[in-house]
Amino acid sequence: MTLLKKHLVTLCFLCISVVGYSQDYKTEIKTQFNDYLDAITNMDFNKSMDYVSEDLFKIIPKDQMVKVMEQTFNTPGIEFKLEDAKIHEVNDAEKIEGKFYAMLQYSNVMFMKINDENEEEKAESQELQLSLTKMALQQTFGENNVKYDEKTQFFEIYAKKQAYAISPNGKDNWKFIVVEKNQKAFLERLLPKVLTDKI
Repeated sequence: MTLLKKHLVTLCFLCISVVGYSQDYKTEIKTQFNDYLDAITNMDFNKSMDYVSEDLFKIIPKDQMVKVMEQTFNTPGIEFKLEDAKIHEVNDAEKIEGKFYAMLQYSNVMFMKINDENEEEKAESQELQLSLTKMALQQTFGENNVKYDEKTQFFEIYAKKQAYAISPNGKDNWKFIVVEKNQKAFLERLLPKVLTDKI
């Protein structure tokens, strides 16, 4: 009986240790990914690159990535705001080809406004432009995830996304790759096949 109790105590301790370890690395992933999201929300694109998988920079140099992001968010005639970034779930990490990968689900809200410089053109084409923009956004993000506020003239877009957290040791130094289904061919150059097959 005493031996059985010893085994049960040991088993309980091991289970607690495993759960504790699981919580630790998942907490680390959440902390680092929140820092990444904060940098994006504040449009500090240089800082956001600190949290991106370095494998990406073998394909696209870091300074080019920063430039692309700056150009995207500073497109003339379009205003962008990002808000309310949230992590919903972090899946268990798995070791593949010497690295650890954990899928996470997150969301944010993007506000987008199209500003026409020419007021006359704006009056003539606004309705058509708004209709086409709304249709394109709904196709990308889903019909129920796109709203238009006539007062502020901002589109409100709720985007639910996925990303892979990648670490060399499964404990810390997590870097991230955002997963977009329409970029599967590109992601195949960054992630193991067993993961891209799930996209």
